[in-house]
Amino acid sequence: MYRFSHRPARLRLFTLIELLVVIAIIAILASMLLPALNQARERGRSTSCLGNLRQIGAANHMYANDSDDMFVIYCGSATVTNAKNSDYWLGYLGASNYDLTRSNLLGKYYGNSARTMVCPGMVLKSDQVNNVPTADLADLAGGGGYGYNGCWLGQYILGGTRYNYKRGRMKRTSDTVAFADNARSKMGSSLYNPVRATPLLYCKVKPDGTAYESETTGTTHFRHARMANVSWLDGHAGAERPGSINDDSAALADLVGYVGLLGVDRYNPMRDRDELK
Repeated sequence: MYRFSHRPARLRLFTLIELLVVIAIIAILASMLLPALNQARERGRSTSCLGNLRQIGAANHMYANDSDDMFVIYCGSATVTNAKNSDYWLGYLGASNYDLTRSNLLGKYYGNSARTMVCPGMVLKSDQVNNVPTADLADLAGGGGYGYNGCWLGQYILGGTRYNYKRGRMKRTSDTVAFADNARSKMGSSLYNPVRATPLLYCKVKPDGTAYESETTGTTHFRHARMANVSWLDGHAGAERPGSINDDSAALADLVGYVGLLGVDRYNPMRDRDELK
């Protein structure tokens, strides 16, 4: 006959060493997965940003269709291109902040959705000096992270002269930047760290023939995994690698500069050749 023991079975418990080993394995796996998750998140932001820029570029062509072949004006002021309380291509500039929910220029062509004017990879700040965050798009100073090649396309005023070129006159459309991820790291002697949003995409050579210093004044922001999303003048959009980066510390850290190598101009639609004059 079999005898049945009434003694309870001994439970098999984890030892401290075994528990530590399991925790270490989980930590290693998490550290391996985290970069992949971050990359996937950034790819999502970049894809959304690229969609915004395609929409903005298409809106600009629709604007030109209705405006005697002229692209959207950079600023609605009749005398200056940095006017307060005025319509700008991306919204309305009040006493200090842009209202991205109000666009009397491009708004009706892209549906007047403020989100279209905000890059998902741009940190929203209401006070970019004191770094106070906000989720209110109407309170976002300096725009939402996209810049317009306004000197060439936006009927810009330089030295009292307004420069305007009809779309049909422009020589280079497939390789001229119209809109792009944008930020400013420097203005004159002022350095901005963190970088600031700005709605003007600095070119290299202005319509009046004067030039920006290529190693210090670029505002194209390569914020998406070291790439900048660009809407080209012919309407196509894509991601571009840095051509040159400004030499100040904030620009070097955040990758702010120009598309195209130092001796190549990708911002002048009237150029005959790529080389800078």
